[in-house]
Amino acid sequence: MMARWMGLAALAAGLTTGVSGLGVPALPGYGSPAAQVDDANAQTGSSALTLWKAGQTAFGMFVPSERAPGATDAQGNRLPPLYTEAGARTLGSNALLDYLFLNLEGRYDADAVRAMVAGLKSVNAAQRPTLLVRIPTIEAAGADSTKARVAQVLALGADGVVIPHVRSADEAQLAVSFLAAAKADVWSPRNPNGRIVAMLMIEDKGAVAAMQDIAAVPGYSLLSCGIGSLTRDMGGDGPGAEAACQRVRDAGEARGMPSMMTATATTLEDRLARQYRGILLSGSVAQVEPIIRDGLPRVRRTVPAAPSDDASTSTTSLAFLENLRAHCGKAYEGQLVNPQASDTAMQGKRLVMHVRGCGDTVRVPFHVGDDRSRTWVFTRTASGGLQLKHDHRHADGSEDRVTQYGGMARPTGTAARMEFAADAHTASLIPAARSNVWTVEVSATQFSYQLRREGSDRRFRVDFDLTKPVTPPPAPWGASSTTP
Repeated sequence: MMARWMGLAALAAGLTTGVSGLGVPALPGYGSPAAQVDDANAQTGSSALTLWKAGQTAFGMFVPSERAPGATDAQGNRLPPLYTEAGARTLGSNALLDYLFLNLEGRYDADAVRAMVAGLKSVNAAQRPTLLVRIPTIEAAGADSTKARVAQVLALGADGVVIPHVRSADEAQLAVSFLAAAKADVWSPRNPNGRIVAMLMIEDKGAVAAMQDIAAVPGYSLLSCGIGSLTRDMGGDGPGAEAACQRVRDAGEARGMPSMMTATATTLEDRLARQYRGILLSGSVAQVEPIIRDGLPRVRRTVPAAPSDDASTSTTSLAFLENLRAHCGKAYEGQLVNPQASDTAMQGKRLVMHVRGCGDTVRVPFHVGDDRSRTWVFTRTASGGLQLKHDHRHADGSEDRVTQYGGMARPTGTAARMEFAADAHTASLIPAARSNVWTVEVSATQFSYQLRREGSDRRFRVDFDLTKPVTPPPAPWGASSTTP
């Protein structure tokens, strides 16, 4: 075993220059005056990085897969996690999230990194969450593959890379050499103005014994402990693993490096009391948000206001409605895009949208063959926000039991594109739809209505050709030829 680690150290020396020996002196912590940067420099980092530079606590979450757990293909093969640009955009617009933790340790997927980076690009750079990507272990993937993946993750635009199961100081030095080879401007005690986050994780009994030497290796940002893996490696000794993780935190903090730790609503208070500077949560956004709102005041940070009906600015919502009103009285034919099995009732039928009622409320009936039960209702609220509701009626004009579901536009909307997240009424009416996000796009040539149900495979999309008006259909059920 010793020969193997000596080989790793030799490999590290051949891959990089400027990595000094292990016996470096302790440096001031990031929270100390000597380590803090001025406001201008702090604002050049993404959200969590800016906070860590100032010695503060950052809250983040594991990026949830948009594919239902256990989903399989037609042959019964389990499908891998799914991460999309749209999902990243939604997470990136959440003011409660300081960082996103994309876990690719079990299955490296460069396309997932590309999707996340692309989605986050639409978020204001000064406010967007830090994107950290955990890659497979050096031991499992090998030095060459790990080196290539570190370079690829950073080249694709991620804000940082996480290397799990670092087992010795030699392996830590090898990991640092990969960052140097990628010419990464790593934020560290020796480089307080760096812009890339590099985190090493201790998750094994042997690594705990070597934690001081691992912490002494220069050139990375955070030293953290994997409590789940360590507990298993310690034979299920939870209290012993917690104590070991505390020692890992202390070893890193003594050399100016904060530490990240997973937390739940139950363990949050303890994690903060132990001064972990990265709080990592798992679950859906709906599950994570109340934990963060509870945690922020505990670390003397302001809780962002909850989304309200003025989330979209008055100007933007008005411009979006104007794009719809430009088609007032006209109808257009559409088609399903990548229909799913649950959409069979619509397949083969004529799909027509008809823009009606063009005031502060724009009603757009969606006809499926002879079925005139559906209307999309876009309403500009008194405070200037934009709301989408789904009005479902029976042929006699009475309301369906499932109707008036929808939500408010998110603050990232534009005159051409709005996202509407399911509101409380929707969650109460249709519990499975509590994670629904509807996207509506209006361009010069196309109207697109899309649905995605976060945390599942449910997707729906129908596109309409705005360059070819068709004869308007009869009024939707519950309306007349002269009323919306």
